[in-house]
Amino acid sequence: IPGIANTSDKLYIKTFVRYALTANFRVVVMNHLGALKGYTITSPRIFGYGHTDDMDKLVTIVRHRYSCEPMILLGFSMGANIITKFLTEKPERQGLFLGAVSVCQGYD
Repeated sequence: IPGIANTSDKLYIKTFVRYALTANFRVVVMNHLGALKGYTITSPRIFGYGHTDDMDKLVTIVRHRYSCEPMILLGFSMGANIITKFLTEKPERQGLFLGAVSVCQGYD
């Protein structure tokens, strides 16, 4: 998951995706709702950094589509905060993943 106000169009995300694909990983990038230029928002709301429902929906879709594949979460900056919140607000979610990587996560 990209950091605040970033999307799959950012160089650091594209670079990570390229390396992961080269290592034979299947990659999914979650763009924050309303952050990707050129796309009309059709949802009745915009993305909020305190919400993990978009993340939950994405994980459900990916698990359904690739049920036999192990999953690893990776988040950069604010994206790291989102995956940490996602995994801790419902601890049973933790069992769905081999692991999670938090890169440059802010904290207080």
